[in-house]
Amino acid sequence: MPKEKKERVWLKRLPHILPIVLLTIIWAAHADAFLFLDIRDYLLLSNPVGKKVDDFYYRYTLYPAQVFKSLDQKTLKTCQVGSVKDQAVVRKIENILTRYDYLPVAARVPFDLEIMASADVLSFRHHGKTVFETSPAEFFAQPEKILTYFSAETDKHGFFRQATIVCLLLGFPITLYVMVFAAIHFVFQFLGRPERASLITGALCFLTGLALLAPLRVGRSKTTDATEVSKALASEYWQQRVTALRRVVEEGMEIGNLPAYQRMITSPHVPERYWLAKALGESQDPRTYEDLVRFLDDPHPNVVSMAFYGLGQRGDKKALRTILKRIETSDHWYNQWYAYRALRDLGWEQGPISFQ
Repeated sequence: MPKEKKERVWLKRLPHILPIVLLTIIWAAHADAFLFLDIRDYLLLSNPVGKKVDDFYYRYTLYPAQVFKSLDQKTLKTCQVGSVKDQAVVRKIENILTRYDYLPVAARVPFDLEIMASADVLSFRHHGKTVFETSPAEFFAQPEKILTYFSAETDKHGFFRQATIVCLLLGFPITLYVMVFAAIHFVFQFLGRPERASLITGALCFLTGLALLAPLRVGRSKTTDATEVSKALASEYWQQRVTALRRVVEEGMEIGNLPAYQRMITSPHVPERYWLAKALGESQDPRTYEDLVRFLDDPHPNVVSMAFYGLGQRGDKKALRTILKRIETSDHWYNQWYAYRALRDLGWEQGPISFQ
């Protein structure tokens, strides 16, 4: 690198620093609970490359996430009840544990929770160590409270979950910006002086950041009443139709009263089918049930998972057989997870099982 003069060095470094500072401020102003959904719907799922990234995320990243989840956050946990002579009490404890997704396993199988009993005291143990003790009466009266407390007391990975959020919100965008800046600067450094190349690169990165924000701004445009929602559902632009569907979900509107949704069932746009499945899940119109079931055969896992979620939300127990059949044949962990949660929402409980 050429030697820099000491005077006004800070001015030469502004093109490197100022764009990312401004973009951080601008993007932070739009950050809310829907930011990741907006990025997925309007940026990733709107192009082939983004769809590959989305597919990779939902197919592979949920497995390592299991490592630092708390017990309450895990779909299934394992348990064992030992040193309880009264088999009726054992069955009662196991039934309660199964209701809260703790599945009894054999002694030689690793387990997350072990309950030992002595002198009318239940000891809750984790990896061989006693976490706390309580009475059977208290456990039978408030099992959810007791198990939530056990999960909190055995949770050692809260820091890693917080670090993941920080990396997603700050680390990843900064890393991406540096990579893009370096690639553009590498090209422009051959076309002029380094200072000019830095200035042009900084300007292009800033404009690129603003351009990526534009689809999110369009997607967040609001419709004010049911008439506007109906018109937006018939729009020729899929972004407007998605915005209308999100409004239907947020406001609890009955999608069955908006016949324009029928043309959206076969939409080529994943976000549109995703939000339609969610809207159908909020519907109480019996005519929309079969439309929701159709989405279980959708080629995109996000749409399928939302169809499972919707079946659970509708509360129609006739969906139990359909969900059980699908969960046995599905090879996608994310869809299996949503299918299981839908079963539980519909009141299904795991029967007596034995893991060997």
